[in-house]
Amino acid sequence: MKEFNRLILALLISLIIWAYAKLNEDYQFVHRIRVEYEISDKNLTLLEGTDSVTSLVSGKGFALLKFKFENPSLFYFLDGSKLEGTLEVSPSNLKPSQNVSLNPIQPKVIMYSLDRITTKILPVSPTIRGNPKLGYIYLGWSVSENVTVEGPRRILENLDSIPTYPIDITGKTRDFEVLAEVFTEGLNLKVNPKKVRVFIMIDSLITRTVPVFLGDTSINVKIQGPSRILS
Repeated sequence: MKEFNRLILALLISLIIWAYAKLNEDYQFVHRIRVEYEISDKNLTLLEGTDSVTSLVSGKGFALLKFKFENPSLFYFLDGSKLEGTLEVSPSNLKPSQNVSLNPIQPKVIMYSLDRITTKILPVSPTIRGNPKLGYIYLGWSVSENVTVEGPRRILENLDSIPTYPIDITGKTRDFEVLAEVFTEGLNLKVNPKKVRVFIMIDSLITRTVPVFLGDTSINVKIQGPSRILS
């Protein structure tokens, strides 16, 4: 039994020595690194900016394990003195700091663009998806309130309304009200309130025979439309 324990201990020691030697060897791999920005002027926001770079990461096994575990970002502090500019990509900007080499890096220079934050009151334009049940018709929607939107001036200048996430009317047969969330994904916007009540109008289709007079004669014409209009 003692001999077996000595054998196991020897194997463990050998494994530790082997792992230590391997982790002190040089390795490399291709990795996509996130780019993050911090803006000191709270009246400014990031309009556009490189969000990641690709690099060949090289270093000792220990350093690369730390790199993989911490998954660092390239961090840049923007004081707002320039609304547009370029920045050189360097390992010194990695947060947390890493003892690795980034070479080559693509792109070597990243670009950013800042804009003034402003607010605008906008109407909500719901996004409708699907169709009512056969024999029914979608008439439209109404929203009881506008929303206040905050974001980059250049984006808000081009917005006349703001959409909601899709509202599904598939198979509906009557009017209904829904609390819909305003869509801001990927737009770098803040909105208040985030949800609005949307009233959806659905009506049944009916057919009516209507006389049409042409001089001294008349003909009967069948008209199909919403019951609330033709009734």
